[in-house]
Amino acid sequence: MPRRITSEEIIEQLRRDYPNGFPSEKTLEEAISAIARHHAQEEVGSLKGFIAVVLLIVLAFKLRLPVPAPPQLLPKLMTSETGSSLAKTTSFEALKVATPFLIDNSPPGSWDFTLSRNGSTSVEIPSPCTGVVNRVWFQGVSGNLTTGRGAGQIVQVACEGKDYGWLIAHMEKPLVREGDQVLKGHAMGIQGSTGRSNGDHVHAQIHKIQGDNWGARITDRAHTAPLIENYFAFVRKGQ
Repeated sequence: MPRRITSEEIIEQLRRDYPNGFPSEKTLEEAISAIARHHAQEEVGSLKGFIAVVLLIVLAFKLRLPVPAPPQLLPKLMTSETGSSLAKTTSFEALKVATPFLIDNSPPGSWDFTLSRNGSTSVEIPSPCTGVVNRVWFQGVSGNLTTGRGAGQIVQVACEGKDYGWLIAHMEKPLVREGDQVLKGHAMGIQGSTGRSNGDHVHAQIHKIQGDNWGARITDRAHTAPLIENYFAFVRKGQ
């Protein structure tokens, strides 16, 4: 009977076979097929491990990254061979949150806050949820509160398994593309001051998701305040 192959061993083999990542969907499919053959022969340690490896290499392909080493991402993205559940977050360093102008009614229901680390506000904005990037776009013209207009650089993410999504605005630049799958904590973009803004900050809105459609902004703060507070606790702790 052949020795059972661990998920970590499969990842290491993929790193040797594809040192620069997957150049095309064809090579990605070939890698997944090879893993599936191992699993069909019952050489992989567990079904969860097999699924986790596939998720990991698909994520690497989506982000145009080399296949990551097991010690770096496997603890975050993979199920262990002992049967623990798949992680739904990715790692980042803790951030401070300043809320001098938290309540923003332009438009109604919005929230404004500033993230910082070691005194710098030029920081990556962690995704508030696991989901799919719905849209990446730019609104208006960058300037101060007199000369600027619009929300500047925007990223929208539809939260997995939820009936809502987040709109994050005023970014300096996005770090994701439309259609990308992101884990909670994944860097969505660099905090900035694009559009009508007088300083680096995050402008957040929470919208209803109706099927595959991006719906109306939720203006009832009784519904969105707990989500904002949970996000603050998440980024302050780090992952």
